[in-house]
Amino acid sequence: MAWSDGKRSLVHMGVNLGWRKLEGSEMSVLVSDGDRELNRMGAERRQLCILHAVRLVTYELWKGWMGRRERLETEQKQKKKMKGALFT
Repeated sequence: MAWSDGKRSLVHMGVNLGWRKLEGSEMSVLVSDGDRELNRMGAERRQLCILHAVRLVTYELWKGWMGRRERLETEQKQKKKMKGALFT
């Protein structure tokens, strides 16, 4: 366990590392890239990381046949708004 205040604890925080050691952990919130295997880990709530949320929206726009130029403009606007919200 990396951190605990007695009520809450950080089970794992990592990038590009194996996550199988999380199996069986009690998780309230899981923030991840949306990997299907991670989504089955049993967290009470799941959330996409911001980068992957933008990618998912862009993918859905592509799937809905939005043109490339308009899709890229929309993606840039999303990223700009998120950066503004994160770094204020």
